[in-house]
Amino acid sequence: MTETRITYEGDPALVSLLVQMLEEEGVEVQWQRPEERRDVSGMAEAVVVNLAAVGVLTGIKAAVQKFRGRFGRSRVNVEGEDDMAPSGGRHRA
Repeated sequence: MTETRITYEGDPALVSLLVQMLEEEGVEVQWQRPEERRDVSGMAEAVVVNLAAVGVLTGIKAAVQKFRGRFGRSRVNVEGEDDMAPSGGRHRA
């Protein structure tokens, strides 16, 4: 198992879904929940969250691809992703 850095940029409500998808693949995730904003303009602002994922790279990749398929407007960058061979579907950075 290896530690992989993941950077999420997008809707603050969706980052916890990314974490959940990673955990469903057996990946341990360390992250800090973004500050909750209650004003309307703050709720619409994108956040940037850094995650440290520890697990098998295939599990990390599977979770990220699933997340991207459902929530394509959010940006998820995986450290070293260019080194991971794509396995079907679209491969986006």
